[in-house]
Amino acid sequence: MKVFVDIPNYFWKADDPDRADVRTTYVSLFAALSRLGCEIVARPFRPYSDTLNRPDPAEGLHYAYHAREPGPGAYSIKGAALPDLWYLDARGYSGWCALAHDPTLQAESAQYDLAAADAVIATYQRRFQTENLSRYAQPNRRTAAPGEGFAVFYPLQVNNDEVLKLSRFAQFEVLEALVQTAERLRLPVVVKRHPLCGSDHIVQALEAAARSEFVTVSDASIHDLISSSAAVLAANSGVGVQALVHGKPVFTLAGSEYAHMSTPLSTLDRLDAAFNVPGAPQAERIRRQLGYLLNEYWVNTRDEEAVFQRVRSQVEAWRTDQGLEIGQRHNEDRKRSGLLAMERRAHDMVDHMLQLHEMATEADRTGIETLLLRSYRLDVRPDLIVRRMSDRRFLTRCLSHRVKVGDEAGAGVVTGRLAELPDAGPRDLFAHARQLYRLGRDEDGLKVLRRMSGMDGVPAAALTFFGRKILTQERTSGAESALALADLAIAVQPDMGQAHWLKARALFLLERLDQAHEAARSAVELDPTDTAFTKLLQRIEAARSARARAEDPS
Repeated sequence: MKVFVDIPNYFWKADDPDRADVRTTYVSLFAALSRLGCEIVARPFRPYSDTLNRPDPAEGLHYAYHAREPGPGAYSIKGAALPDLWYLDARGYSGWCALAHDPTLQAESAQYDLAAADAVIATYQRRFQTENLSRYAQPNRRTAAPGEGFAVFYPLQVNNDEVLKLSRFAQFEVLEALVQTAERLRLPVVVKRHPLCGSDHIVQALEAAARSEFVTVSDASIHDLISSSAAVLAANSGVGVQALVHGKPVFTLAGSEYAHMSTPLSTLDRLDAAFNVPGAPQAERIRRQLGYLLNEYWVNTRDEEAVFQRVRSQVEAWRTDQGLEIGQRHNEDRKRSGLLAMERRAHDMVDHMLQLHEMATEADRTGIETLLLRSYRLDVRPDLIVRRMSDRRFLTRCLSHRVKVGDEAGAGVVTGRLAELPDAGPRDLFAHARQLYRLGRDEDGLKVLRRMSGMDGVPAAALTFFGRKILTQERTSGAESALALADLAIAVQPDMGQAHWLKARALFLLERLDQAHEAARSAVELDPTDTAFTKLLQRIEAARSARARAEDPS
């Protein structure tokens, strides 16, 4: 049988400590599927993209990466609140998963073996203490002074986190209500920004909250903050699970896989409850349910046997749903074996052609390249072909094919190779950076653009693109860099409206309104039909008028 597996970009990144378990998980999954004799069909996963259609459930099982509602014949595969623990869930993850919705399953988890539950909880408590273990790397330092305590710890989430759609309140509402409650009760609270948060609005909200004498905004390890707090307030952050492991009472504002172990708050008027918690030991029911979540519901993907058992049950369920008989399975396996043998021969042929190409004369290479291009278009070891070939004309034809078939990930591999060639110029790096942005790899795209900017002969369009991305990703902190890039672009191509518009945006962010106005007028004069130019000019004129009124109230 076929099994379709979505492969995220993180699988290829060995240098991201926060995603180190992605490769481990997929290796365990592939090993399990291989033991079961399944044909694995890898599918590149691109976040926020609807171009990757879901397979027909009749064609095979599907492991859908980060799928909140995977659908029939599919399972969501996603990292859970702690490293190496993953969802392989038919309903989804977080507040969409089966455990979040099934009262029967929740009741069964409350009967989980207490000794096993306490053992796994104790194991994670030790790891929190000795390894500072968390889904994201935590600082070693400690902001709170020894002995200082807080009534409530509120860990923020990334503001555009998909799971916040399940929250009953916006984070800004919660933060404002938390500050008001702390001041009314005169009890201290501590708040931590998510390590991956890039929202300027969150920064401003935290700065406003920190003006209260009862609010501490901390970047300490979450384990220090949980330990020094009487209770933890969360929407559906993974920190809530870690707080339960610490034995703390948790108050939740959204659906999640652990909400049934917490005290859900239906309105922010009930926040007082989080400030008034008894010092009683954690209830036996919660310990049993937490142990079930850690030991049974989530899968520890470092345990290949555990992964195999879970995957086998899911494969068998799919076979049962499809009504496959033993004889049919054997026929299918024979066909699969034949196809795999043909695939191996094709792979061997590509290896042989690549070796011949390296040794061949210039005259003989043309024929070999024709065969390699055919293999590439048939998806026979395409990435290997691109990595081993260095002929610009050949790689350009490969890129044309990927663009024609709409394969953005494949195009990214080719543009990356072109950017590595010894004769690579700024246009090659510009093309690769744009492709990385199409794939959602913004940080990687920005790195390539920085390399490009140090080259000679960078086109004005590339400089302007770089400046726009700096403003998008770094906002005010990147305004000076964007301004310098805009000036370079104007020097290269003075009649480029986009360059003047970029300059106006950067100057506007730097509050140099008169110069921004001049740059925006230049952009509009060059292209009066561009609404982005005219809107920016209007905003700058409004800001200048407001400043003039403030300076001369009369």
